[in-house]
Amino acid sequence: MENENEEKLNSVLSEAYYSINCDYYLSYYLQYPSFVDKPEQDFLKSYFEIWKNGHYCKFDKSRLIIYK
Repeated sequence: MENENEEKLNSVLSEAYYSINCDYYLSYYLQYPSFVDKPEQDFLKSYFEIWKNGHYCKFDKSRLIIYK
């Protein structure tokens, strides 16, 4: 069955994905398959793997900080 209002569904899912951990990057990773114009390589996969292993990432001006 085809979804007639895909944009509305994506909006609801975006909020749901964000609420998992109040993390926009995690939400973007989970939404990646639904992006229309996206790079071939999933550039957020590494971020997800870090999160999945119980760590968090913070982007500073010139560095990435990984912490638990």
